[in-house]
Amino acid sequence: MPKTALRDIKTIIWDLDNTLYPYTEEQIEHWHEATVRAAIDLGAPITLEAGLHQARQSFAEHNYSSKIFVDTYGLCPRKMHAGLHPYSNEKILPVCMLTQESFEALPNVRHVVLTHAHRNWAERVLRHLGLRDFFEDDLIMGLEDYGYEEKHASNRGILQSLDQTGCNPEHALFAEDTLRNLERAKATGIQTAYVHHGVTGDNDNRPPFVDHVFLNAADVMMTLSKQKQV
Repeated sequence: MPKTALRDIKTIIWDLDNTLYPYTEEQIEHWHEATVRAAIDLGAPITLEAGLHQARQSFAEHNYSSKIFVDTYGLCPRKMHAGLHPYSNEKILPVCMLTQESFEALPNVRHVVLTHAHRNWAERVLRHLGLRDFFEDDLIMGLEDYGYEEKHASNRGILQSLDQTGCNPEHALFAEDTLRNLERAKATGIQTAYVHHGVTGDNDNRPPFVDHVFLNAADVMMTLSKQKQV
């Protein structure tokens, strides 16, 4: 049993991609192409076709399409970070009305987005998903907003989120699809939630740093709503 019951949660810190909505094969392939086009813009001597092969390989090995271009061609990771999102189309992402309704049902919970993507992408995605109004402007944080310190390597983003909301760790929930990010965050005392979208989610074998397991964002919100009614 977690130290603090879900009914006492006041703030949810959300990852964005594959947490507030699920990945699709179409979106992943679209991201690969956006990454390649950004790499070409920055001077990588590749064709689109060859670059797509590299992007798929990089994603399979590192979960980052852009890593291979940074490592192979010496491209600036921060410029790659900013350069791929103008080629990305949020309109292809799936929209879930149940998620919107579940957010509306808990108006007193504050929400933060803490993403490795660019802030502009986060704002566009939230607007497309019908969730933009639930996030205050300064609580939408792209990687550039917390010093490019990735969540698996640093808790700067988590601590910054807690500071900006004035929330104690025990009253905050961090919802993520990436286990290594949850493992790092657990050291802050925050409650952790693994969002799996049906890919995995074995409650009996979850790691000790995972407090809760949820199917999707709507499941997080509806479970929290039920707990607050107890």
